[in-house]
Amino acid sequence: MTDALPTPPPPTVPLDEPIFGAATSYMQEHSDLQPEEIERVVLAFKTRHPTEYTASLGASTASSLPQAVRGPLHTLARVWFGERGGVSTPPGIVAIWEDVLPGEEGGAPAVLDRLGSAGGSLSRPTTSTSAATSAAPDLHSACHDGGQPSAQPTPMAIEGGCLRSPGPGVGPRRSLRLHNTPGACMPPQPASAPLRLLSLNVNGLREPAKRRTLFGEFQRGRWDVLCLQEAHAVSAQEVATWAQEGAGMGMPLRVGCFANALTSQSCGVVTLVKDTAPLTASRLATAPGGGRLLDVVLTYAGMELSVVNCYAPCSHEDRPAFFTEALAAALPPDRPVLACGDWNFVPGEADVVGALGAGSHRQVGALQFEEVQVGHGLVDAWRHLHPDGPGVTHVAANGTGSSAARLDRWYVAAPLLPWVRACDIVHGLPGDHLGVELVLQPPVTLPGRKGRWRLPLYLLQDKVYCTGVVDRVHGFLAAHPLQAGYDARQRWEGLKACLTQFSMAHTLHARAAATQC
Repeated sequence: MTDALPTPPPPTVPLDEPIFGAATSYMQEHSDLQPEEIERVVLAFKTRHPTEYTASLGASTASSLPQAVRGPLHTLARVWFGERGGVSTPPGIVAIWEDVLPGEEGGAPAVLDRLGSAGGSLSRPTTSTSAATSAAPDLHSACHDGGQPSAQPTPMAIEGGCLRSPGPGVGPRRSLRLHNTPGACMPPQPASAPLRLLSLNVNGLREPAKRRTLFGEFQRGRWDVLCLQEAHAVSAQEVATWAQEGAGMGMPLRVGCFANALTSQSCGVVTLVKDTAPLTASRLATAPGGGRLLDVVLTYAGMELSVVNCYAPCSHEDRPAFFTEALAAALPPDRPVLACGDWNFVPGEADVVGALGAGSHRQVGALQFEEVQVGHGLVDAWRHLHPDGPGVTHVAANGTGSSAARLDRWYVAAPLLPWVRACDIVHGLPGDHLGVELVLQPPVTLPGRKGRWRLPLYLLQDKVYCTGVVDRVHGFLAAHPLQAGYDARQRWEGLKACLTQFSMAHTLHARAAATQC
């Protein structure tokens, strides 16, 4: 507001006009605005659209309210509270905002000023799509290469079980479909259950008793994905037979089984995915020759993630070339990566304990690996969460001494770091190494009501959203063809999960852009 414009006098509430009651009822059904806020919206519409208002005086119920009134009311409320995000604000609404709503000190509309006092100032909606674009995180969609991101959370913080704004200057995010008690907030509803992955060098699985012990721990344990190194299997079919035998008679593993085998004496990497894992799909991406690398793609929380299982060479002469050639070629450039395994080297002196007599070559290959790590944006998850302490997973000894080292590690794509809930050492499993557990979960999702999430129908009027849906449908169908073990029902469920996650992320990004402009 400028100084040249006088402050409008308080409006007269036309309670005697049936349309006012109808419009108020409509807004109460379709928004969580307070009564005084609804009155101001209706009065603003009456002032700026007198023809439509007058023509609808006969409407007395929300159901009889004409679309000429219903649409602008709903649009105005959405723009106020950030639901439209990066969509341009109609000039008529800008005029309503500036010239009609009664102002208080400083010229700010009273509704916005009152909301700001409750939790920070509520930003006005953006007038361009640039803010929405800049607010989108750098994550690849699970459904469409190069498309809009699908699962990265907006900058909210969880405090006391409620969604709070991240700091001063960002007001409460309010949804048109959440009918909350004033002053109450709803707990965040996670998009997916935590995904728990375990990496373990098992040092051979040819002994039946050892397999039964390990598979029994996997069945009873909390892990969804088990990544094994040094399986000593001669073929993927042999690994499938082991999984069928499971933990003993009548206790087969119900898993997706992926293997890159070599010989009965060395190498072999295996990834087992429980049927009960919180995943939409899993598939084999690559299994290069040599029995040392295996890339399995998991669709989790609407995003495709590559779980790269690695067993690096023990020989220090072979490690540098393995990292610069084989590993670099196995890491996909178009998906976020979770890389795990027995790397057979340590990144630095902090990862070794004891005399270095047995481990004088432990750091060979570190420089070559670091080049690959930086090039693919990978972060050591355990060291990220535990800056101090060695976290050893293996002890080696010879005639000159012994040393313990952190050879087994999880590396996580940097954009996924907010998803990392835990990374811990696991004791008591078969093998000569300790296991390393990684727990993932999207940190913030849409607040929801009881029951399943529902699509806000106003999104169907959003051209950007509709275009994104079409692109993701085509991308998902192209990336997930029907094949043995993946039928039409699984494909349909996967597509629904993909589109649901995209819709939730689209709304979150719009809200973030509206509050950051």
